[in-house]
Amino acid sequence: MDAYLFGNLSMPMVVASKGFDVSISICVFSQIVDALVRHLRSRLHPQTFLPLLIQLRYRYLEALACALKPGGVGVLVIDMVSFLSMKASKYDKLKAEGDWDGLADLVEKENNFFHGTRRESVVAALKTGRLHNLIDPKSIELLKPWQWKQGQKRFLVYGVLFSRR
Repeated sequence: MDAYLFGNLSMPMVVASKGFDVSISICVFSQIVDALVRHLRSRLHPQTFLPLLIQLRYRYLEALACALKPGGVGVLVIDMVSFLSMKASKYDKLKAEGDWDGLADLVEKENNFFHGTRRESVVAALKTGRLHNLIDPKSIELLKPWQWKQGQKRFLVYGVLFSRR
């Protein structure tokens, strides 16, 4: 199974378009990774899971970049963590004060965030491999975290902006 997954993730990216002015992803990446975690993690060799996650993140970012025409802007909004998983009292003060930067730093320090959504890893992925040739590294902008409300649910999210070369 591991070879099958990696083989399919290494296929060339094909986009049936001349490119868009804007390519946006709003909290979709974490949903794809959640499916991977729920359905495949127990079936994969432990040493395969992390490289597969890294490759999946890279390919997802590549798809966003390939969908852009030169000069187009990529907008990535990533949900890091659900407030439901931040029940410990150490999070309460930061949430009450709206200190989203501090909260993001704390959940990353404690590894209490959705797989594959660490801010520095996403930004680093945008600067590597084929993405380095597609994206202007000077255009990459990490946006400050904020609270996203969806009905009764609340998430800590952040954004990343980038431009295609």
